[in-house]
Amino acid sequence: MTLPVSLRFCNPGAINDAVWMRSMPGYRGAQETTPGNRTVRFDRMEHGVAAWWMLLRRYRTIKNITSVGGIISAWGGGQDYSQYLDFVEKRSRLRRTTEVSLENDRVLRLMADAMFAYEAGVAAYNANQVPSDTMLRGFAIGRRQAGAVLEIATRGGLFGILLAAIRGLFQRS
Repeated sequence: MTLPVSLRFCNPGAINDAVWMRSMPGYRGAQETTPGNRTVRFDRMEHGVAAWWMLLRRYRTIKNITSVGGIISAWGGGQDYSQYLDFVEKRSRLRRTTEVSLENDRVLRLMADAMFAYEAGVAAYNANQVPSDTMLRGFAIGRRQAGAVLEIATRGGLFGILLAAIRGLFQRS
């Protein structure tokens, strides 16, 4: 059995490519896997988990989206993701109104496990789960990356952020 794209690409959240993604550790490019979806490929699973964490951080800081339901709705980009949300609620035992704190590893692991299972398909994911220690390493990488971006922004303002993004395009971790 061939692994689903999300697991083959070390991108358990099946995150699509974006400019900001290119500065993430372990970024290895993107490939169109379904029409209109360029799925990012990472070199290690914890890098894909870090990208998932960073995307949740972007939802929080840019759009003020913090709840399970809000995250799943944003994830769907305006599509009907009610089945996805029902699945995440059932598997994670988190309510749609639960706030997902980026510092609460227990809640993050529950949320990540449910979303990763939905993206990969339950049978494939259950046979190839992302281990808790890999998730924790990914969360830590995401936090370090967020701190680096904040430091650059504080020192160089918008120019610093743009410079970091440009450097990230040419840097391979």
